[in-house]
Amino acid sequence: MNVSGHLFKWMSDFLSQRFLNIKYGNSRSGYGQTRQGLPQGSVLRPVLFNIMINDLLSFIDNAVPEINSLLYADDLVLWSTGSDIPKLESTLNSALVTLAS
Repeated sequence: MNVSGHLFKWMSDFLSQRFLNIKYGNSRSGYGQTRQGLPQGSVLRPVLFNIMINDLLSFIDNAVPEINSLLYADDLVLWSTGSDIPKLESTLNSALVTLAS
């Protein structure tokens, strides 16, 4: 996405070297480093999520052209139409395998 300079450094710093602990009742765990996810309530969460999935629909379309797909917020819907149920099942499974890899 051609992000560079200070913005890239700031985002990189924001996403790395983060630590968390868990509170349950009156108990609190020790701190541990997390390597994924974003802080809860962060205003950057939706923006970074959209950047992450920006090319997902075109990726699915190129890999399995018989599949239709839509994104809304953090929901993905995949569907295909036809009368041959085994072929539809195979097509949808191919799309899911593509997404999983």
